[in-house]
Amino acid sequence: MDASDDSPRDQLLVENWVAIAGMPKAIFGWPDWQTTSPRQRKIGQEAGESDQLVLSSLLLDDSGATLEGVELRIVVWRDRPLEDATALLQVENDGWMPISRLDCWPYSPHTNRYWRRLHQIPIVDGSHIHRTEDNARLGRKAFTASENLPSAVVVDSEPQSFRDMLRMVEFYFNIDGACDLPPPQWQERLI
Repeated sequence: MDASDDSPRDQLLVENWVAIAGMPKAIFGWPDWQTTSPRQRKIGQEAGESDQLVLSSLLLDDSGATLEGVELRIVVWRDRPLEDATALLQVENDGWMPISRLDCWPYSPHTNRYWRRLHQIPIVDGSHIHRTEDNARLGRKAFTASENLPSAVVVDSEPQSFRDMLRMVEFYFNIDGACDLPPPQWQERLI
């Protein structure tokens, strides 16, 4: 996987995504959390342990205009506060596709498949960021809707709260107002 293998069209796409990731952005409106299930539930069936809470927000550029085809999406587990939470900066490209990803409190480490080429550590343990500019060095094929971004680096400090995670979203994704997003309504487990 190498950026030099990209067609001129793919090179322009990737350059555009790098520009979107780097530009100042802001939250559009007042997004709210929604419950989703990776499996189908019957009508009236209670939410299960595998349910996720998802917050999606369109974004504004620094002039206040909506960035068409760009969104912030945050996904957490409904019954597992501060475990395996993900924030995605996504673009519309035949469906939503992440161009940057923040993983906080992951269950397993991330393996950098191209660590030698990118001069990164091979295994990233703990919270980490998949930066657009790092993955862009691998070319268009690094960005897919169905697979994780291949390159990640450790975040500056491990978040201690959901609010800390939102501060990281604001910093790494350059999104003003991310800290003001509402926290999810987690369902605590009874023991």
